[in-house]
Amino acid sequence: MANKSVFCTSPNMKLLAFFLIGAKYAESSGTCARILKLESTTGVPLHMFEVQAFSSSVNVAFNKTATQSSTYSSSYVATKAVDGLANTFSHTSVADANAWWMVDFDESDNIESVNILNRYCGSQADPNNCLGRLSNARLSLIDNQGNTLHTTYLSDTTSILKVQVTLPNIPCASSLSPTKSPSTSSSCSDIKQIKIQATTGAVIQMFEVQALSSGVNVAFNKNATQSSTHSSSYVATKAVDNNNNTFSHTAVSDANAWWMVDLQEDFVIDSMAIINRYCQSVSDPSNCLGRLSDATLSLIDQQGAVRYTTSLGNTASKHVITILPSCSSSSSTPVPTKSPATFSTTSPSSSSICSDVTKVKIQATTGAVIQMFEVQALSSGVNVAFNKNATQSSTHSSSYVATKAVDNNNNTFSHTAVSDANAWWMVDLQEDFVIDSMAIINRYCQSVSDPSNCLGRLSDAALSLIDQQGAVRFTTSLGNTASKHVITILPTCLPSSSTPVPSKSPTTSAPSQKPTVAPTKMLSTPVPTKSPASSPSQKPTVTPTKMSTISPVSPTTNAPTSFQTSFGSLSNWDTYCVVPNATSYEKCHGFEIELEDLPCSSVYYTFSYNRYGTPNKTDTNTGGCIVTYQSGYDDVNHHWLVTTPVPSSLVQNGQVVPNGKVVPTGGHSCFSSGQSDYATSGCEHFGVSLGAGASPSATKYRWLIENPNVPGTLMASSTRVGIPAVTWNVQVGAGAGGGNIVAAVIVAEPPEEEDEQHNCACWKWGEPRFVKVYTTEIEYEVDLDHLLTDSAEMNQTKNETEIEWILMQGRPTCDEDCQPVVVNETENELELSNEVGDSKTSIIRRYEFYEYAGAVNPEDNEAQPDNGCENHPDTCDILGNYFGAQMAAAVILHGDGLKIATQSPVMAGKKDVEYILMLTAIGGSPPYTWSLSNLGDLFAGLTLSSDGIISGTPTSSGNATLELTVQDYDATSVSKLLSLTMAD
Repeated sequence: MANKSVFCTSPNMKLLAFFLIGAKYAESSGTCARILKLESTTGVPLHMFEVQAFSSSVNVAFNKTATQSSTYSSSYVATKAVDGLANTFSHTSVADANAWWMVDFDESDNIESVNILNRYCGSQADPNNCLGRLSNARLSLIDNQGNTLHTTYLSDTTSILKVQVTLPNIPCASSLSPTKSPSTSSSCSDIKQIKIQATTGAVIQMFEVQALSSGVNVAFNKNATQSSTHSSSYVATKAVDNNNNTFSHTAVSDANAWWMVDLQEDFVIDSMAIINRYCQSVSDPSNCLGRLSDATLSLIDQQGAVRYTTSLGNTASKHVITILPSCSSSSSTPVPTKSPATFSTTSPSSSSICSDVTKVKIQATTGAVIQMFEVQALSSGVNVAFNKNATQSSTHSSSYVATKAVDNNNNTFSHTAVSDANAWWMVDLQEDFVIDSMAIINRYCQSVSDPSNCLGRLSDAALSLIDQQGAVRFTTSLGNTASKHVITILPTCLPSSSTPVPSKSPTTSAPSQKPTVAPTKMLSTPVPTKSPASSPSQKPTVTPTKMSTISPVSPTTNAPTSFQTSFGSLSNWDTYCVVPNATSYEKCHGFEIELEDLPCSSVYYTFSYNRYGTPNKTDTNTGGCIVTYQSGYDDVNHHWLVTTPVPSSLVQNGQVVPNGKVVPTGGHSCFSSGQSDYATSGCEHFGVSLGAGASPSATKYRWLIENPNVPGTLMASSTRVGIPAVTWNVQVGAGAGGGNIVAAVIVAEPPEEEDEQHNCACWKWGEPRFVKVYTTEIEYEVDLDHLLTDSAEMNQTKNETEIEWILMQGRPTCDEDCQPVVVNETENELELSNEVGDSKTSIIRRYEFYEYAGAVNPEDNEAQPDNGCENHPDTCDILGNYFGAQMAAAVILHGDGLKIATQSPVMAGKKDVEYILMLTAIGGSPPYTWSLSNLGDLFAGLTLSSDGIISGTPTSSGNATLELTVQDYDATSVSKLLSLTMAD
């Protein structure tokens, strides 16, 4: 595609992102943008007294719509940074590792400069260095098509009360397609590959590598490779995923390490940026930043010739490395001017009669599914379907909703249900547009070669354009779509059924009321639809999605309104991969925890010492949170990188074991530092800790298995993991002796599926389960590590049986006609409560769950054990498979002071055996930062991370006393002595 610079007066315009270094631009003043966005790159929150964006000396950000990724509390909403007051501030959640803040100016303005009134703590002397939290934040200017026009990093903001940024001259009319070769705008044309080569024997590790062509990062999501890989979590593509919390990493043993990205086309490269990887914190105490020192960066053309190479020099202390390349002459012959990419079909003239179009619909005609990476509706070259309201007749799973086809991301897709014989998909453009052309990015399976012919599923589907009156103005068959990755349509419409409506310009809006000194207005012109930098995080819509502040749900109690005691809850559980299919069992490749009506900000810790590592946390649009442990997938060799196998007691040598049963392991085979049979046990250990007063309205657990219809993707198993979550209620001072009543509630599983004769499942009984419960009270605050099955605390708990056996089964909530019936909630719950004295701080319960193997009523699934067997299943042969245990605790916090919850002595280890210990603090203001008074006290081979993890392989044995200090967000700190023993 030819480079377009429609109104640029300078043919040599160069757009330099990141750090502005003396470039010359066309004659307008400032960067024409509609949105200003700040993003943290270091995992710390964003907080600002004010953000000011000046156009012709007027602050156009004042009182405009501001949003942020999360909110610390209702006092610190995003709009506090544009309210004109220097004594209020915005603040994202401290648990938000990818914090961003954004303001929408309502229309495009020439932004000449940006001032950020940085937020200090306590006084302007800022004793706690709150000013430094903006360090290395990314500031981006975005146009009203979502294109990032200019990006810069704020560098070190320590001690800086006012951060000032002067912006380059980038007019609105600039086309932001990456510059394709050849071009006179830079001598670094025809670049196809970028390579980084170590020269010192060190590893290559980077958060991100960005290659800028006319302001677009053309390296994003491209094919990256490296000479070796440290582990499956650090593959080469982690450096081009636009996520500053992931990184690539070559093997430590690789003495000639290199990393390379293939841009897939030839581009003019204006500038490069490497987001260098630090360890533990930006201060980088281990000098991980220095590992890139003296590495060479090379730009390579399509002939394999090195056009530019440079040494990165000393990279110690450099978080962002920028390069402005100056290339040698091209070794290749001129490349023909490219025709417009098929992703954005060239539009016909504005006289097109396909006006007044408000909806686009795609209807299957063969009984097949509708599945698409993207649907684009072009009006004057602009994709007016982007981020609009899309619906479909059914949904294959929650990962494949209709809106995935209009998110401008070619790695996600919509998908209707396989059982839907009349599938359709539709997008509402919300206004009437002239539609010049359509493009469907058809979905393939596994690879573009599409060995399963997924591309052919759209064959003979009908595409229709519908006007505001509901009349179909244009319809066509897509024909045979096999082997067609991109389907383009140039519609010719029937005359409009409605009164003629003037053709709208998708990028022009009516001027809004402005201050007396009005900023200079710039005209907008259409932008080509496809840009390699397109991703949901880089391309916000013209009107950004508003973020709502969700308060944590407090548990229901009967406590007096004056009570000051709060509590947090923790849950760890062992569970086995037992997902039966028609002939055997499925292998598992992940696990999902859904917390309803509880935002992810209330999940302050997750257990990660299993084969899947640290899970992802995603807020749902209904105010809940989904915690996902998930394997990666090898697209080349077509296999999952991580698998939880089926327990060997159920399947051996590929054959189902007759009458096989899962045998409890005591939990010590369910996590990575447990026994040696962990890899084959089929057992995993998961856990979450919730903040004070946080309690979900419901919790669901699901194993993730491969989707047989979409290889390479995962889906939630329809077989529920029958381990109920525990809800805690605390009634302060309500006990007979004046103590606190602490109640734990678990709810019986509801029925899973509808049957063939009824349209509902609620008339049946749920799946019966046997439960055994142990409980104990502890004088100190426990943490997730104490809830490991073989910890001292859990061993004490297992010696104190509370309930020997109980049969739990959810009762019907409707009759056979699906009409509701009244059910006492307590009949579906197991509630255990007891009075806890003031000397007791924690109460622990361990629930063991077993399948019911007795008789059931074949009509409604009600369990029918023989007399006397309900309380003695182990003697009546009706006790089925053990499938997991839930270890839960309530920690009663008497006041909210900062405390170290980890107790002494800590978990012991063994010389030359990998050791992991997670330290836990409670109270105060998270996040916490840990340190050791004397690092020499720690056994050789072990390290302490700033987030409180002692890990490594000790090379000596003996006893050690560690003086540990934890500091919270407000710089309050406490210390504690902990004893650690390493056996020979």
